[in-house]
Amino acid sequence: MGEIIQLNSDYVLGMKAAKAEVAAGEIYCLESALMYYEQDPADTAYQRGHQRALKDIHKYIQGRHIQ
Repeated sequence: MGEIIQLNSDYVLGMKAAKAEVAAGEIYCLESALMYYEQDPADTAYQRGHQRALKDIHKYIQGRHIQ
C-alpha cells in the first residue's frame, strides 16, 4: 500500500504566511525577500515553507511575463 506523505504543519504555516504577505502587499519585492534567504538561510520548517512559497510565486510571475 502507498505511503502517505504528511507535511510539517510549521512548513505549511510558513507557505500560507508568505502567500498572505504577498497578497496583502507586505512583500512587494520577491527578489529582495528571496535574497534575504540567500544571506541568512532558513533554519526552521516555517522559514523553509515561507521560502518555498516565495520561490513558487516568483516562478509563477516570471512565467506569466514570458508568455
